[in-house]
Amino acid sequence: MIHGTKVGAWALIVGMALLAPACGSTAHETQEPLDEPAAAAEPGTEAEQLLTRAMAFHDPAGSWGTRPVTMTWSGTGDDGAERLRLEMTTEPAVFGFGLSGHYRGTRLEYSVRDGEVHVEVDGSSEIDPELRKKLVLDREDGLFWRNYFGFLAGFPMNVGDPGAELDPAVEQTEFMGQAVEALTVRYPAEAGSDIWTYYFLPTGQNVGVRFDRADPTRVGEYLVFEGLVEADGLKLPKTRSWHMNDDDRHLGNDVIETLSVE
Repeated sequence: MIHGTKVGAWALIVGMALLAPACGSTAHETQEPLDEPAAAAEPGTEAEQLLTRAMAFHDPAGSWGTRPVTMTWSGTGDDGAERLRLEMTTEPAVFGFGLSGHYRGTRLEYSVRDGEVHVEVDGSSEIDPELRKKLVLDREDGLFWRNYFGFLAGFPMNVGDPGAELDPAVEQTEFMGQAVEALTVRYPAEAGSDIWTYYFLPTGQNVGVRFDRADPTRVGEYLVFEGLVEADGLKLPKTRSWHMNDDDRHLGNDVIETLSVE
């Protein structure tokens, strides 16, 4: 799920635009979309105005990427079996990111600080090439996990990050039976040249995203977001359900179980 998408060099910035602060606030779950008024329209294109509303809903204090955050993240495959269970932390001030837990049955300890990567697998820093490849530790100079979760966890705050080309127009459409506004983003060649479409409710809540691959021989995917997990005003989609674009096949789920900011 998205492992085939090259997040690329621009995501080194996105990866550290991870998460947010406030003296040990802890997450609580919101099952239903919050009935909040949309922010007043700001000058700019329709896309910029939509992003303003989305940021007002998801990150009104502008915490994302400026404050340390800890979250627990679990994932299941299409059969419902556990795929991963990780605790993740970020330290934006030192471009720091860490994760600790299990990925496909293997114990993984991974940290990045000021660009230096340290990895242990099942308690050992000696990792043979095949296992390194299996755990995706061989990609992006070892920064794959930081970039991957920095991008995936950051919806929708990363929509307008460096390298993103926003279509100025916003489409009124439907997504999963809901009336939504769709924003299209194109990423540069070093980020895979894929086209992403983000779906928002009138409140600014991000309820899904779809990506179409630049390579016509490969099928893209879409994610459906359900529920919210909140800490100190920062609201992240709680459950991400993965599906194939061509046949709607369900690939699995990712869930943010807890979220806290410092």
